[in-house]
Amino acid sequence: LIDKILDNLHAALGYNLLNKWHLPDPYRVIARDHHSKELDPSNLLLMIVRVSNAVCNKMQSKNENMDISGIVSSREADILGMSEIGVAELEIALEDARVNKPLN
Repeated sequence: LIDKILDNLHAALGYNLLNKWHLPDPYRVIARDHHSKELDPSNLLLMIVRVSNAVCNKMQSKNENMDISGIVSSREADILGMSEIGVAELEIALEDARVNKPLN
């Protein structure tokens, strides 16, 4: 239950925190809108964050068979001109940058 509440509130809480810290509006907007159903195709940084977030969610999924086709076909990836290879390269870069990598 707590996880669901945090999932639903973290964007608004992030926006409020960044506002309190007086960070520039573009950062606050990204915090607020990175899960929004409304899409601003002119905000390329927001599109990058949304695609990156989708890739991170895929990486955290317990479904090992989950592929990237949903991300590749997303409006955000289309706006950014990201191909399947581009999304796969992003996933590799995010995996390489991962802080809590499982030890093998």
